[in-house]
Amino acid sequence: MSRTVHPVPLSSAVQGLTCFGCGHRISAEQLATVCPLCGMPLRVDLSLPRREPIEVIDPSIPSPWRYATVLPIDAGDAVTLGEGWTPLVEG
Repeated sequence: MSRTVHPVPLSSAVQGLTCFGCGHRISAEQLATVCPLCGMPLRVDLSLPRREPIEVIDPSIPSPWRYATVLPIDAGDAVTLGEGWTPLVEG
């Protein structure tokens, strides 16, 4: 049985993928998580404007999507499972 893979829209900041082990570069358009040459994990290379950290995080969003400006995928149709801030509990 074959599976249909639906592509995720990439952020315009994504420049490509680079192997952590051997440095081999591949297109971000390819579906890959490890290097086809050596099998090591791939790094997502981003080209982001320099900003202050406070400009990167949207504190009004209580989910990982608060980092949408630096995530490698387009957050246009963001899905959340209701995750939020982790509370600090005195031990």
